[in-house]
This record gives sequence, structure tokens and C-alpha cells, in this order.
Amino acid sequence: ILVCLQMLVPTIDTVRFSFLLEACLDVQRSVLFTGVTGVGKSVITTAALDALSSAATPAGSSDHDSMRIAGRLIAHTVVFSAQTTSIDTQMLMEAKMEKKQKNR
Repeated sequence: ILVCLQMLVPTIDTVRFSFLLEACLDVQRSVLFTGVTGVGKSVITTAALDALSSAATPAGSSDHDSMRIAGRLIAHTVVFSAQTTSIDTQMLMEAKMEKKQKNR
């Protein structure tokens, strides 16, 4: 079942987003995708971060709290909904930063 949820059907939007993401990552530029629901923004971004992370993650290492370190990359997925407030987002990000600092 999970395989079907991760399947990406190439459309004009998914090809466009994939190309732009790859081009921006190649020159170390930040990326922010916006668009209507269902065009593949999250799937494309997650796949790219997974590819970057797995390229530098040793085989057999654990994936703690969906965070992976690849050189200077730390990926963490944040899911927003209509109920998500700015303080929720801030608290989540601060908690991740505090956790990272404590582990050093």
C-alpha cells in the first residue's frame, strides 16, 4: 500500500518542479514550491531530500525521527493543515534545533 502512495506519475507540473528543484540544488539555491493540491510538490521534494540523504547515509544506519544527516543537510518534514498555527510551527522547529544542539 505504501508503494502506491509514493508513486509519481509524470505530468507537466511534476516534470517542471523536478527540473527546477534539481537546477536550484545544483547551484545551492533555496527552493519554495507553491501550487494547488495534488501537483506533487511534497512527493518531489521528499524524494530529492531522500536521495541526497541516502547518498551520504551509511548503510544500516538508523533514521531517527525522520531526520537524516548528509554532510550539512538535515531534512525534517513538517506537515501543515488549516489548524496549524505559527506558534505550533515555531515550537516544532525550536524543539528540533534544541535536540540537535544537545546531541553535539
